[in-house]
Amino acid sequence: MTKEEIQNKRTEIISSMLDNPNKIGIYPTTKCFEKLDKLIQELQREAFEAGRELIGAALPHTFTYDRFEDYLKSLENDNRT
Repeated sequence: MTKEEIQNKRTEIISSMLDNPNKIGIYPTTKCFEKLDKLIQELQREAFEAGRELIGAALPHTFTYDRFEDYLKSLENDNRT
């Protein structure tokens, strides 16, 4: 995804929130954050796959982004104890 595409998606998400307050004027921030989180996850996955292509055979084929996320979570849990 190009920088311009990222900026366009980000702008679309924020604009949608600001254009749609509820009846008493509260903005749907929860939905906005969920969409932003999804965009960030998409970018992380894209970066992971690009890195995987660069190093090629150094990673086993079974080492997927989901397994990478699990590994990062395990590191976070280790740091908490």
